[in-house]
Amino acid sequence: MAYILGFTFADGGLYVTTISWEIQKRDREILEKINKAMNSNYPIKLTRKKRYVRLRISNSNIANDLIKFGLSLKKNKRKFPNVPDVYLRDFIRGVLDGDGWISIDKKGREICIGLSGGSYEFLKELSDKLRKGLSLSTNNLRCRRRITRKGKTTIVYSIEWYGKNAFKVIRFLYDNLSNTNLFLHRKFIKQQEARKIFEKIRRVTREDVEEKFGVPIKTFLKQLLYERKANVTQIAKELGVRSSTIYEWVKKSGLKLPKKQRKYSITKCPICGRRFRKYNTSKRYCSLACAISSRLTGKTVNCIVCSKQIYRPAWWFKRNKYPICSRECQGRWKKILLEKGILRRSKDTGRFLPHVSSD
Repeated sequence: MAYILGFTFADGGLYVTTISWEIQKRDREILEKINKAMNSNYPIKLTRKKRYVRLRISNSNIANDLIKFGLSLKKNKRKFPNVPDVYLRDFIRGVLDGDGWISIDKKGREICIGLSGGSYEFLKELSDKLRKGLSLSTNNLRCRRRITRKGKTTIVYSIEWYGKNAFKVIRFLYDNLSNTNLFLHRKFIKQQEARKIFEKIRRVTREDVEEKFGVPIKTFLKQLLYERKANVTQIAKELGVRSSTIYEWVKKSGLKLPKKQRKYSITKCPICGRRFRKYNTSKRYCSLACAISSRLTGKTVNCIVCSKQIYRPAWWFKRNKYPICSRECQGRWKKILLEKGILRRSKDTGRFLPHVSSD
C-alpha cells in the first residue's frame, strides 16, 4: 500500500470521499494493478479525449485515512507523510511512477532521475531522506514557472540526480523487487537501460583505485611513473579513465611527472650546413630563417644608387631592369636621369613625363 500512497500523492486527486487517478493510456496496466491490490471492481474508463484513462474509487474510510496522512485537495499543500523506513522505497517509487522520470541523454553519456510536484515542503523532506539514507552528494531542488494553455502561470518544484547519485537512487528503488511489489513497467525498463549506460560511462574514482589495489593513490602512481616508467596515456588506458583524470590525480598527490626522453637524430641543414637535432617530425631546416630562404626563388642584387644589397623575386627581373632599394634612392635615380636628359618634366605640372625611346 505504500506504493499506492506515493502514487496518489504524486498523481492522484481527492474529492470529498472519492480518490481518482488519471494517467496516459499507455500506462493503463498500473491502474489495473492498483485496482487489484485494493480489492476494487471499479471500472477503468477512457476520458473524453481518449488519450487518458481514469480510475475512481469512492470510499469515505480510505479518503479520511489519506487526509490524516497529509493528502490535501490542493497538490501544492501536500505534506510528506510519516512513512516507516521499511516502506520508504515503495512510497518513493510510487511518487516516481506518478510524477517523475528516468532519462538518458541523446549521446548516451549521462543518466538522470527526477521528481516534480507542486509542494516544496513535500519534495524537500523527500530529498532530505534520500540524501541522508543514500549519502547523495548533491541536492538541486529548484522552482520552475510554467504557463498553461489558458495563459495561467503555475509554479512547479523539481529535483534531479545525475550520474552516480542517480544510480544510487535507482538501486534503492528497484533492487530485489518481488512479484508482490508494484511498479510501472515502462519506467522499470527505463531504469534497466539506465543501469547499463551507467556501467559503461561510470567514472573510476581515486577511492575505487585505492580499494582495488590496496595502496594509497600517491604510492600507486609513483610505482607506475617511476618504477614501471609508464606514461600518462598508458596509465589512463589501464585504469579506464581519461588522461586528464591522471594529470589531476598527479597534481593533487603532489607528484611531478618525469621528464620525457624524446628520441632524435642529427641532421644537416641543406641551406646553411649547420647540424641540428631532428625529433620525430618532418622538420628539414635548422631555423625559420633557413626555411624561409629555401622558399626564395629570386636572388640578391645591389641597389643601382647606393649599392645596398636587396632581394628581388624571379618575376621582378622580367619586368624591371634597375633595382632600387627605397623611395629616397628612387628620387635620386630620377635626378640622375634628368641630368643625363633621359627624363623630362612637364612645364605645366612639373611631373615626370614618360620616357620615349629614340629608336
